[in-house]
Amino acid sequence: MPPEARELLIADPHSVPETFVTSVVDIALVSSCSIVVGLGVRRYLRPSFSAEPQETVVVNSRLVLTLDAAKNLVEAVSAMLSRAKEQSTPERPEKLS
Repeated sequence: MPPEARELLIADPHSVPETFVTSVVDIALVSSCSIVVGLGVRRYLRPSFSAEPQETVVVNSRLVLTLDAAKNLVEAVSAMLSRAKEQSTPERPEKLS
């Protein structure tokens, strides 16, 4: 049986940390078989206590994906963006005939 035809069980333990991301910092193809995505979060950092804070993007995680996993991610994110766009579009009132 091909791997695509099998239904795989998904385990989602609550101990897996979540990372809040505001920016995609970098993306690279590695050895023509993996994609590395650098993710970051915007922070206000001070170079010293007397200085004004400066907005900075701090890399807080890297995601390494096989090409198949990257394709799955693109499809899933595209579907979610379409869904979010539909939900944010104000509904038009129906015309009375």
